[in-house]
Amino acid sequence: LLPIWPLDGGQVARSLLSAVGNDLGYSLASGLSLVTAGIVTVVAWQMSRPVIAVFAVYFAFKEWQQSV
Repeated sequence: LLPIWPLDGGQVARSLLSAVGNDLGYSLASGLSLVTAGIVTVVAWQMSRPVIAVFAVYFAFKEWQQSV
């Protein structure tokens, strides 16, 4: 499960991290989601999987929009 929001791993990460504190947990989950999406984008692009890279960029962009 990749901790990228809105994927299942992102929802699990957000639920677990919200136990730390509602605002802090949300911020940590958003940061984790953005970092993971960035890593997935780079790795997918290097492995010649552009479709996966595009999806990761899309999810990162949507998460960034929500956090701003």
